Amino acid sequence: MLEKWKELLTIETFRDYSEVAGRTLHFFSEGNIALSGGSTYLSVFPHWAKMKPDCSKVRFFPADERQVPMKDTASNWRMVYENLLIPLKRVSDVAHHAASPVAYKKILN
Repeated sequence: MLEKWKELLTIETFRDYSEVAGRTLHFFSEGNIALSGGSTYLSVFPHWAKMKPDCSKVRFFPADERQVPMKDTASNWRMVYENLLIPLKRVSDVAHHAASPVAYKKILN
């Protein structure tokens, strides 16, 4: 069990955001992907978009959205939508923005 935790807790360093995107692209193959906003992720989004991963088996969700409308410039989900979902042609995933925890739970079920 300890060996598995050591593997999970390994710290990796990367040369640049392009390398980060390339080394994490396999996460786009299937499942639910929770995306955060913020300047670090904003720097990675264009690299993922340029790599054009097959996201046909993926659903994207906001991971840390504050309760602000999509129109608000402070919306992390808006940043994800404009800089990743639109370039990946996943505009329908914008609907996964929820105005409340109850609404978010409904989307995930």
